[in-house]
Amino acid sequence: MLDKAPFFKKDHSSLLMRQKLWVFCRAVKPFGALYEALYTPKYGTALAFKEINGDRLMRDLLKETSIKILYIVRSPWAVVASTMRGQAERLMPTGRFAVLDSLLEKHDENLANQYAGKIESLNDFQKNALLWRMDAEKGVNAIDGNPNAMLMIYENLCRTPLEQSKEVFAHFGIDMHPNTEDFISASSSSEGSARREHGEAVVNDYFSVFRDPMQSMNKWRTQLTEQEQAEITEVVGDSEVFQRCASLGRWV
Repeated sequence: MLDKAPFFKKDHSSLLMRQKLWVFCRAVKPFGALYEALYTPKYGTALAFKEINGDRLMRDLLKETSIKILYIVRSPWAVVASTMRGQAERLMPTGRFAVLDSLLEKHDENLANQYAGKIESLNDFQKNALLWRMDAEKGVNAIDGNPNAMLMIYENLCRTPLEQSKEVFAHFGIDMHPNTEDFISASSSSEGSARREHGEAVVNDYFSVFRDPMQSMNKWRTQLTEQEQAEITEVVGDSEVFQRCASLGRWV
């Protein structure tokens, strides 16, 4: 919960001072506590976290708390393409492949029967598609009908990031500050001027928040062959959750 780069304008602090102190404290580690003491929010702080497979956590939070949850679903082709790349580079695990049959049995008996005895013959694209299907179905079902939760399609967020963000704020009854609006607009671009304005020191583009969202949205189309796309579609195509999200996100 530190006020880290890239910064966006806030009424209560000096951007120039934060930029200089941030660079200094990054270079001289013992002074990190100074930056933390000065810029860690202390009152009325909102917590945002990212969880990929969090259906059980979402159910518990929605049942026991008033926490607001935004659940974002990305198309299976994009997720599988990204996952396959991560697995090839040994950055993402493959452990769930070994227990796919038991995961299917716990998730959906009919789906488990459909793939009974066939798991070993599936390729990694199909196995990852099955995992996407289970995760998406559990996630969407966990939030359905709860006013403290909202479903968003990743591709829609890429197409119109500011408009989609405004819908989220309106859904949860939160006013969008002009500075927030400006930052969303700026971060939806990979332009160097936007990065400099918000104080981002780009060490590795992979970790930058400044992106061309349309490029991110369509990248999988050059990463998957037509056959691989068809194999993924075959696995997820009869899922009601897939069909619902595909309609909302204009996937097909």
